[in-house]
Amino acid sequence: MNTTTVEALLHLNPPAHPAPAASRGRIVLAEPSHGNEVTSLLRQSYGNSLDFVVTDEAHFALAFDGARIVLVVIYDDIVISTMQLKVAMKPSDLDHAHEVQLREAYFPGLYLQRAATAKDKRFSNLNSLLRLYCIEASITVGIRSLFGLVFYNGPRVRTMQSIGYELTPIKATSEPFLQYKSPCLFARLDVDANGASAASILRGRIDEDFRKSFNYDNETLREAIAARLRT
Repeated sequence: MNTTTVEALLHLNPPAHPAPAASRGRIVLAEPSHGNEVTSLLRQSYGNSLDFVVTDEAHFALAFDGARIVLVVIYDDIVISTMQLKVAMKPSDLDHAHEVQLREAYFPGLYLQRAATAKDKRFSNLNSLLRLYCIEASITVGIRSLFGLVFYNGPRVRTMQSIGYELTPIKATSEPFLQYKSPCLFARLDVDANGASAASILRGRIDEDFRKSFNYDNETLREAIAARLRT
């Protein structure tokens, strides 16, 4: 895949002075300077959802309190995708845990949440790329499960099932800032049993040149997760 193809997938205009694709994109841990862009991206993405209604936009504000790790995809200095990660050491660290009977053996886990991609780039595999990096990092630092919520008719259900996620219907109809309009599923990937195969499947689906067009250092994410496991 050449630079032009990467731009086509992201619905971007080519630069006035062409440069290697890798110089235009990167995936990093969010910094305070990204706060407004991430908040705006979440508001735009969630505000148009068919699966839920936002009841409190204050929860979109990006807090750098150490509770979450925030990944951002940046292209041409613009945040175009994001995903938040929360380390969970025990079942009670997760909402809805009582509905799915989570075992202590499933932990430590990583809860993926508040993912959003710019509207015109939602079918470019950016969410899968972030999920791939989370899986790869989890395998190396001792995370035993990846958790998340997905809506029954959501676009990611088939992807998650195909890479080994277990999906359990839950009765919850809301969380602190959302009112659900669609049935919700609690998702769990057994990293010990299925992490390596899940990563392999995602790597096969994401064009290698597209993946390499985003500069990324997985060691940074591994260190961020490991640091939270030590606290």
